[in-house]
Amino acid sequence: MSKLTEAVALSGALDPAQFSELAKWRLPIGLPDGEPFNSPEQAVAAIEDATSGYDQVRIRVSDPDAMKTYLSTKRQGKLVLKDGDNKQSFDWNFGVTSSGDYLLQWGDNAETDLLVNGESYLVDGNQRLFFSDVQELYFGDKRVFLQCTVRKSE
Repeated sequence: MSKLTEAVALSGALDPAQFSELAKWRLPIGLPDGEPFNSPEQAVAAIEDATSGYDQVRIRVSDPDAMKTYLSTKRQGKLVLKDGDNKQSFDWNFGVTSSGDYLLQWGDNAETDLLVNGESYLVDGNQRLFFSDVQELYFGDKRVFLQCTVRKSE
């Protein structure tokens, strides 16, 4: 059961009979374990928390041409992830879009927060490229690329 479904169920906004009716329709929504909220403020806070969580606000973006672009411009560089005193370096494959964004092959080490922290960078030839924005690209449920916008020089 999602956090939102649980919060709404515990708020008392729905009659428990509605859950048994949904069960007849074979929808997997049952009453959550736990005590109902004691006040409307508790219910509102729980619903607000559930709707502002990462899974509720995440937008999955797909670009059907990303794979073609990646394969036609693919080369290898070095991804340097730095966070304070902690620094790690990885050989990393990437492609470049016609607009100049970099398509980094997704990997567990490439966290979006680290890529835009101003310390981490991609080495492409003799250039160090710092990123100002990173967008995850999906194909179905699979995260495949990180589309990174190069930070403009000041």
